[in-house]
Amino acid sequence: NKTLLRALKTKDLTAAAPERFAALALVELVEASWSELLLPTPTVSAAPVTETSTRAVVEQLGRPRVRLGAHGSARYFPGATLLLGGGALMAHVRLIGPLGVRLEAGAETGSVRTSVGRISADVLGAAGFVMAHLDLGRFLLGGGAGFRGGAARLIGTPDDAAAVQGRTLSAALGGPSALGEVAAGIGPVDVSFALEAGWAIWRLDARADGASVSSVGGLWVSALLGAGVRW
Repeated sequence: NKTLLRALKTKDLTAAAPERFAALALVELVEASWSELLLPTPTVSAAPVTETSTRAVVEQLGRPRVRLGAHGSARYFPGATLLLGGGALMAHVRLIGPLGVRLEAGAETGSVRTSVGRISADVLGAAGFVMAHLDLGRFLLGGGAGFRGGAARLIGTPDDAAAVQGRTLSAALGGPSALGEVAAGIGPVDVSFALEAGWAIWRLDARADGASVSSVGGLWVSALLGAGVRW
């Protein structure tokens, strides 16, 4: 409902003038009211809240973004021509801005042929990296440095057990490493590929007649293919 009021001053007008003046004022009042009713009601549209804007706000508040998954790996020691294959569980946590940490733990195994027999290697280890990330839509680029360490075991199996005695050696294995990765995400699922290179300052040597025939140590390079979830 709407109520409109208008005050009309008829002082000093003739007897016939007030009716005409009142009629004119009434017409103007009705016309003005009708024009006002025809005006559109102003609306204020709220800005849509998108997933991108929500994610930006979350990042500004410093909330960690987590990625959990598993990967298969192939690690090669060029000095010993030894190739290890295995897998690991991994976790990425975004801490502040583009910086975060990557943690993983897993196992690898492999063997190499020597002049006196076969040497098998088993490695249990863990690694930690400080990472920097760059978001490119569905793709995530990352790189960082850290340390990989664990325990290694070498098992010697001679071709001629009568001439050569096989033994088992165990020792610590580890050293600094650098890693770079690219991940592609589809919703909460991502697939990642990473390359790693490092140097084992703790190493394990296999010897025959005092001479080194193989070792798990020195330079290594790795390729890792993984999948996981992120939120």
